[in-house]
Amino acid sequence: MKFNIKKFKRDGYFIIKNIIKPSKIKKFNQEISQITKIISKENKSSSKKFAEAFENSKKRSIFYNLMQNTKIVREITNDINFYFEKNKIYNLLNFKIPSITNALIISLPGETKNLNPLHQDIYNFFSFNFFKIWIPMTKVDEKHGSMEMFKGSNALGYIKPKFINKYCTYPEIDKKIVKNYKSEILKLHPGSVVLFDPLIIHRSLKNKSNKVRFNIGIDIQDIKSTGDQSVIDQMIKVRKERKSRREALIS
Repeated sequence: MKFNIKKFKRDGYFIIKNIIKPSKIKKFNQEISQITKIISKENKSSSKKFAEAFENSKKRSIFYNLMQNTKIVREITNDINFYFEKNKIYNLLNFKIPSITNALIISLPGETKNLNPLHQDIYNFFSFNFFKIWIPMTKVDEKHGSMEMFKGSNALGYIKPKFINKYCTYPEIDKKIVKNYKSEILKLHPGSVVLFDPLIIHRSLKNKSNKVRFNIGIDIQDIKSTGDQSVIDQMIKVRKERKSRREALIS
C-alpha cells in the first residue's frame, strides 16, 4: 500500500504491509534461536525456549541491552531507511537530514510490569519533525499483545502525563481525554510496519499468548527541528522524574 500522507496526518498513524522480506524475518528468528542458546548456556540450563531462558537469566538486563542493536535489527532498520528514500517519504514529510535510532521490544507471555498505559512517546523527543516506526516481528493482536491507537489524538499536541501509581515508573494520560476518539487495536503479521506520530495517544496490550512478542521500534527525527523548545523542556522534566522513580524502585 502506498504511503498516504493525508491519512497519516489525519489519523496519526499509517500501516504499510509487506515491507519486510520473509528472508529477513527468517533471519531474525534464527538470530533469536542463537541468542536463546547463548542465554541457556549462561544459565547452565537446557532450555530451548527464549521466554524461559531470558526470564530466568541473572543477566537479563545485560542481554536485553545487547539485543537492541544486533546485526539483523540494524539490517531491517537500514531496509526501512532505503524504502523511505526510494519512495520519497522523507520528501513528503519535509525532512532535511533524518536521524535514525532503533530498538528491540520484547514482551514475554503474561508479563505486565513493562506495559505502558495511555501515553505519548516523549522520551526520545528532540525534533518536532519526528515519526516512529513499529515493526512486529511476530503476530500482534489482542491475544498476542499489541498497541491500541486513538485515531487523531495527535492533533491535541503534547499532553503532560501524571504519575498516578507510585509503584509504576510510567506516567499516564487521563483516559477521559480520549473518550471521544475511536481506537484501533493493531492486528498484524510480520512484514508490516506502522508509521505513527509520537504524539498520538496509545497504550500497550498484554501478551496473553504462550509465545514471546518481538517488535522493532525505530525513531526517525529531522536534524532541522522547528517548534517550541519549552514543550521539549517539559518532556525532559518528565523523563528525569521517570528516571528518578525507576532508580528509587530498584534501590
